[in-house]
Amino acid sequence: MTRIQCSILVLMTITSATFSINAVAIDEGDKLLIEIGSLSTNADTKIRVDGTGGMVGTTIDFEDDLGFERGKQINRLNLRYRFSDKHSLKYSFFQLDRTANRVIDKTFMFGDTEFQVNANITAGFDFSLHSVSYGYALHSSDDSRLDVLAGIFYVDTAVSVSEPNLGIAESLDAAGPLPVVGLNYEKKLSGPWNLGANATVFKLDIGDYNGLVLDARIRIDYQFTDRFALGLAYNWQRLDVGVEGSTATGDFKLDTNGAEISAVLRF
Repeated sequence: MTRIQCSILVLMTITSATFSINAVAIDEGDKLLIEIGSLSTNADTKIRVDGTGGMVGTTIDFEDDLGFERGKQINRLNLRYRFSDKHSLKYSFFQLDRTANRVIDKTFMFGDTEFQVNANITAGFDFSLHSVSYGYALHSSDDSRLDVLAGIFYVDTAVSVSEPNLGIAESLDAAGPLPVVGLNYEKKLSGPWNLGANATVFKLDIGDYNGLVLDARIRIDYQFTDRFALGLAYNWQRLDVGVEGSTATGDFKLDTNGAEISAVLRF
């Protein structure tokens, strides 16, 4: 693994802290929850990877410069098992894969590789996240619940930029775990309606690494039966993480927002 790969590994692992899992059940009798959602994302991605020897890379807008789609429909799976009134375990998975092809209108540096203006660029951005967390209820009543979460997120990311006609390419692979914390609030409204909201703030300033991660989600769902509900949510995330070290430097910036619809099963 190159120095650039190592730095991106740290950057992408840090950014995984922005995500948190939301249980939609308040009823203490629900032991197992399965939620399958379809999320419409609107992404704005900017990455700068500096080369060796102090060479400063170009900040690349993956949507404007490389032609990545801003919007894409992705699926997400959430599982929650509540083994007592106070304690629960949660698992979540989602994957965002994008590719693009464009003749670029400017010259840029990506790592140690220079891509010239008018080059026919092929690029890929693959991101997947597994998370496992433990939840403890700070507050629990018949109609509301507040949980504090602590767990591990495992992120796997691959970024590639190439010019096949000239045989030049730069690829970055990153995978690793990160311990995380968060809060989740649930409120039972009148009738079959439930409301949920979360907010996560993560700030890092350790050694060569610094970053700010903000995450918010609000959701309302309608309980059709004791076992089945449909939910509608809105998600917003902002990631801004950088590394300024003696061997490698770079920045990763990502803004995403979008609506989500999900089907919920309770057992």
